[in-house]
Amino acid sequence: MLDSMPRKPALSDIDFNENPDAYKVLLDENKRTGIGAVGLAKIDFLPQSLNHSRIHNILMGQVKHPSKEEYDALIKAYSLFPTLQRIKLTPQKINKMKSLIEEKGIKKADISKATPRYYGFNIQILKNWLSGETETADKNSFDAVLSFIEAYEPPKKVQISDRRKSPRLVEITPEYLEKLEAEIKRTNFEPYVLLKRFRIDHIKAVMIHDWRGGRRKKVRPENLSTILDAYATLPDAGLLS
Repeated sequence: MLDSMPRKPALSDIDFNENPDAYKVLLDENKRTGIGAVGLAKIDFLPQSLNHSRIHNILMGQVKHPSKEEYDALIKAYSLFPTLQRIKLTPQKINKMKSLIEEKGIKKADISKATPRYYGFNIQILKNWLSGETETADKNSFDAVLSFIEAYEPPKKVQISDRRKSPRLVEITPEYLEKLEAEIKRTNFEPYVLLKRFRIDHIKAVMIHDWRGGRRKKVRPENLSTILDAYATLPDAGLLS
């Protein structure tokens, strides 16, 4: 970082300690425009030394001796921006915003991300609006936030495929097990052979083994019918070609 190793002030530097009015001009421009380091750093004619970090430190008063080139460039950059238009935050405006946020389930962080930081807007400003801690707002920021909230559509819930939904299960009745055993005996086809012959992949032989042994009490109804329907297509034992 350029500010990590402070340099000795040059004679041509602007000394904020000796010239506090120069620093006040910067602060007044910051307040007039609402533009901070984020917006200023985008200006292409700034000296290379004026990265986001250094601009922030100058505005915060942490850098007391910016070079004359840096100071003049910042004043010139601020001259490009219009004066903020402030609007009064009436209870009607704030209540509308609160209602939309609650109704649509919008996260404050999402609002902050969607609003151009070029306006100097951040999540704390939004919280101050909603809590009533501030009575006015930059019109650009307020209009941008309100437009986003009004146009916001909650994300659609992803539909879970039928296979992944909690299936409807039915009891495996004694009557069903009797029919199953009768079909196995009639055809002399063990379940694992049946599954392989008919290429039934979604039902495993161990599952049917558990049905027959009483270790599995409930199952999808379509699985029960699939097995009996497959057996019904087979001839009696000894007649299978």
